[in-house]
Amino acid sequence: MRVTDIVAENRVREEMGDLEDLARSIKVFGLLNPLVVDSDLRLLAGGRRLEAIKLLGWEEVEVTQREGMSALERAAIELEENLRREDFTWQ
Repeated sequence: MRVTDIVAENRVREEMGDLEDLARSIKVFGLLNPLVVDSDLRLLAGGRRLEAIKLLGWEEVEVTQREGMSALERAAIELEENLRREDFTWQ
C-alpha cells in the first residue's frame, strides 16, 4: 500500500526514539514485520517502522489489514505491541 495513504494519528507513543538506526536496519534486512492497519487505513501497529520507512523515502509498504475492530480493540493492539517486548540479550 502507499505510505501516504496510512493514517497515523492519536497514537499512544509520542517519542519515537532512534529512527535512523531502525531505518538502517530496514534498509539492510527489509521490513521484517509488516505494519498493521484497520479497514480505514488507520495505523494500529508499527508507528516507529512507518516513520523509519518515511525516512528511507519508500513509497509503498507491506501491511496487514484488520477489519471490523472497535476503538477499544484498535487501542489494545497498539498497547499490546508496545507492552509485550523483552530486551534482547546477547548470550
